[in-house]
Amino acid sequence: MIHSLSLDPRNCVGEGSGRMVFAHPDNRDALVKIFKPRKNTGKSFRSLRPVRLRFGLFKAAYKEYEEYIAALARLGHLPTCIPAFWGFVETNLGIGMVVERIDDADGNVAPNLFNYIQNHGLSNDLLTQTNVLVDELVEAGIASSDFRARNIVVGVGEGGSIRLILVDGIAENTLIKIKSYCQPVLRMWMAKKHRRLIEELRKIAEHE
Repeated sequence: MIHSLSLDPRNCVGEGSGRMVFAHPDNRDALVKIFKPRKNTGKSFRSLRPVRLRFGLFKAAYKEYEEYIAALARLGHLPTCIPAFWGFVETNLGIGMVVERIDDADGNVAPNLFNYIQNHGLSNDLLTQTNVLVDELVEAGIASSDFRARNIVVGVGEGGSIRLILVDGIAENTLIKIKSYCQPVLRMWMAKKHRRLIEELRKIAEHE
């Protein structure tokens, strides 16, 4: 088993506020997410939360794995609305989280929804697929604290159709996880998130 990888900074395929994403050097079907060091802003209330005190830089990874395992228990099979999680590895750039790579129709790393709409516009099919994604997340009992275009990628489904997958912003970002344990509350909450996403997508399409 390989416990250490050498990543080429030139193979960075994406970047968010907390992580950089690289192509896996040995597995074409995987990506490696590297956690960025966070600036020390002092002892705030949030920094004293037990989860943050225990997991520190890797709090987001812990919460994502928790959602993933909960979905496994609920569904009895791997959820397809989020990438598969394959563990952690040391790299020359820091600790990495190994996840499933989602491709587009041409075999490239799937673009996020923001970039896809800028290049292809907003179609009715795409809007329909946002409904499908929300339904799949609710069925799996997965909450999204940051349900927006940059955290969703446009992959390929059956027969070459469009398929949306949530790759970041996974988990409920609250101390008491009511939504994660109560599906009706989760459905209402995600419906609100969905409406905000549609508004965001229409604004992106207006400026394409």
